[in-house]
Parts: sequence; structure tokens; C-alpha cells
Amino acid sequence: MVLLRHRLQAYLNTACTKLEAIRKEAGKIYNTEIQGIVTQVFYYLCVVAVQLICPLTLIAATLLMNRSFTSANIAASPPAAAANVTDTDSESLVNSVRANIQEFSLSLSELRSVFSSNLLQSVTSYFIWFFMYAWTVTTYFGIFYHTYLVRA
Repeated sequence: MVLLRHRLQAYLNTACTKLEAIRKEAGKIYNTEIQGIVTQVFYYLCVVAVQLICPLTLIAATLLMNRSFTSANIAASPPAAAANVTDTDSESLVNSVRANIQEFSLSLSELRSVFSSNLLQSVTSYFIWFFMYAWTVTTYFGIFYHTYLVRA
């Protein structure tokens, strides 16, 4: 996440590089051609952002799920005391969030009673491995794109 800004800026810099290459060419340059190049880079920027953020989110969620299947129960600890909230809308929001957390904890405990904790840890560990592998492969495709296909 620390390098996310620099990686996204590197993708944005490809638009400047492509525009400089077009300006060096002889002939008339149409505005629609320039707009197409810039739009293509910005569309690809969204793909890159998803490529960098989604695997981190999935890995963090499965790590937390794997941790919740251990013998130490994280959900059993009492929630931290909320600050003095006077607004009824925010109180209802806090109550609904707490209810959702309790419902999720209950569903995890029911899941824990159906399957053994070793099986659930094994399954979530496999998902963690798979997400990290998929992240590595997509990163290599991104590197391949920028080293070989952008230059063409």
C-alpha cells in the first residue's frame, strides 16, 4: 500500500510518454487521437488500481478469517466503549454495526461447530496461498505489459 501511489503514477506517466512519441512523428495530430490515448491510459489505471487493491483486501480478510478459526476467540472480547454519542441516528448506526458483528460472530461459531478448526484453517490457508499466487501472476503480467507491450 505504501508504493501504491508511485505505481499508479508510473501508469499515468505512460500517457505523457505516448504523447511525446506522437509529437515527434511527422504529420498532423488530431485531438481525437490524443484524447483516445489519454482515455486508454486512464481506463487502464482503473484496472491497475483494482489489480493492486483487491488482492490486499482479499488476503487481509482471509487472514482475519483464518485467525478467527483458531482456539483464541477474537470475537469474544467485549467491544470497546464508544464515545459519548448524542445523536440518535449515529447511535442506531452503532447499534446496527454491533448487531452485524454479533451475527457474523454467531455464524462463524456455528461454522466452527459443523467443521473442525483444522479443516477450516487448512481451507483458509489454501485461499491465502491462492490469492497471493494470483496476485504475483497478475503483477508479472503488469510488468510484462510495461516492459514489452508499451514500447511497441
